[in-house]
Order: sequence, then structure tokens, then C-alpha cells
Amino acid sequence: MNPDARRWWERAQEDLAVAAHDLAGGFERAAAFHAQQAAEKALKALLVHRGIVPPKVHDLMELATRSGAPADVRERCKALSPAYLEARYPDVPSSVGPAAPLVQQAREVMAWVESQMK
Repeated sequence: MNPDARRWWERAQEDLAVAAHDLAGGFERAAAFHAQQAAEKALKALLVHRGIVPPKVHDLMELATRSGAPADVRERCKALSPAYLEARYPDVPSSVGPAAPLVQQAREVMAWVESQMK
């Protein structure tokens, strides 16, 4: 893994750890946000690994599509994407639901990304 991709990957791992910590502490919204961020940074790590400059977007579906992610990974990204806005803006209606499944989905997105960077 090149150094730039490694930096993205390490940030993704950190966000996943923070999401798990938030979840354990009962901070559902923060856990969902960090799960989304973990998936976003992991997908950007994959793009960088492939020599592609990642776009400055938070849309996981766009990143997953650019990464060539299979349908199951794109579905996980679709579920995670709303957490970014909902955690940051209190006037956005909540549709995310419990954070535990989102943290698991972020783990699964990251597992796929890691398999692609070997």
C-alpha cells in the first residue's frame, strides 16, 4: 500500500474504532457518523491505492461506484450515507435507525476494501 493510501486507511481504522467506542458509550448518532466516515475514508484509500485522486464528496454511493464495489457493498454504503448529514445537522430528519448495524456495515465495507488492496 502506498503511503498516501495508508494514511487514508489508518484514518478509516481510527474512525471505526471511535464508532465502536461511541456505540459502547450509548452515543448512537456519533457512532453512526463515525461508521459512515470509516467507510468513506476506506473507499478513498482504495481509490488512492489505485492511483485515483478521490473526489471531495461524502456520498458513499458515488465512492463505491467509482471503486467498482459489488452490489452488496453498495447496499451497505447506501445505508451508511445518511448518517453523515443526520449527525451534523439537527434539522435533518432522522432515518438512520440504530447505530449497531451501521457500525457492522462499515466493518464489512472496510473488509471488502482491504481485500481489494492486497
